[in-house]
Amino acid sequence: MSGSARWQAAVERGALATTARNAVEALGSGFPTEDASCWIAVQILDPKGTHDTTYTVYADSGSAGSVRAEQYEELDEGKRPFPSSTGDPEQVFPLLYAPVCGPLPTVHVGAEGWTTVTSFEKSGPNDKHVVINASTGQVHFGPKVTGGSSTAGQHGAIPPEGAVITAHGTYRATLGAAANGLDPGEIRRLKEPDERVVGVRNTSASHDGRNGYTDTSGGSTQAGVTLMVVPFVTTDERGWFPYHMLTPTRDACDTLRRALRACQPEGVPVWLVRPVYHGIRFNARVVPADYRTAEERAELRVAAERALYRYFSPVGGGRDGTGWPLGRPVHVGEAFRVLEGVPGVGRVATVEMVPVDPVTGVESPPVDRIDCGPRETVYSVEHRVTIAEVPS
Repeated sequence: MSGSARWQAAVERGALATTARNAVEALGSGFPTEDASCWIAVQILDPKGTHDTTYTVYADSGSAGSVRAEQYEELDEGKRPFPSSTGDPEQVFPLLYAPVCGPLPTVHVGAEGWTTVTSFEKSGPNDKHVVINASTGQVHFGPKVTGGSSTAGQHGAIPPEGAVITAHGTYRATLGAAANGLDPGEIRRLKEPDERVVGVRNTSASHDGRNGYTDTSGGSTQAGVTLMVVPFVTTDERGWFPYHMLTPTRDACDTLRRALRACQPEGVPVWLVRPVYHGIRFNARVVPADYRTAEERAELRVAAERALYRYFSPVGGGRDGTGWPLGRPVHVGEAFRVLEGVPGVGRVATVEMVPVDPVTGVESPPVDRIDCGPRETVYSVEHRVTIAEVPS
């Protein structure tokens, strides 16, 4: 400061305090005077400044805090040139930049906004509905169904021929996964500078970034088809097979995907999903219809266990032999009926159904019923049948 003529002149006039005490006295009461208080003299070198120029000085306290970092681009329209309707059913337009994350824009047909739905299953021929594939940015209009499990007819209105398809409202597109793995210190610039922020720096490697809605995350607006895959397995003489055989191999999934391509609509993803399996074990005591030798009782036991393995199977089980249906509950009474149908069985004395974790083998207390969800079925971990020595 000693080299500043302006500063020295101000000191000589008594305009500036020369000590902290003088500064405190000049400001009057109510000013902090604790030992921790300090004063900083600031000299601003501004060649264009005058005696009337005012400045705002920010002091960095040295504090820092963690903030959430988000990577996305905010958009307010779709891709140009905007597409036009052909007047046909089941039109698909790559309208949005993708993958999309967060709230979706409204799709307009001409000047009218249409309603975004997750499926055309309940859409009538006059319902102005669209489905947005957030993974690809494609906009789907209603198909005309001619057969299959869905109701035949037009599902969702058809945009008039020549109507321009546009997107209204802001939405976000992101490839957040591309920013994963950035080392500490690599993020050091704000997209929009803020004079209140001295600097930014990532203190740990970036992680958990996702690409909008993807084929694996789904999302509320992801239109697609989910196939529950139960592979064909080879059983032993009892009808039993190891649990790991229910996991489809990569070759099997690739073969299935290739077979589906011929009938898979453009832009509609297909997810191959493995069902959830409830492991079960039946402990049963069976009384033979007549007297039998030890060897004959052993044969009857094998036949009874084989009947249980084959009936309670996700592959060839169930009443029609095509596999235990997804979502169908299991009742202990069904084991009675299966065992009573085995030749040589006089009656079924007792049966208990024990839930068993198919991976760990951990058992739960016996139950009378096991409920299966829409994506769940059963797997026979083990069955134990005891044959009484004499009929009764």
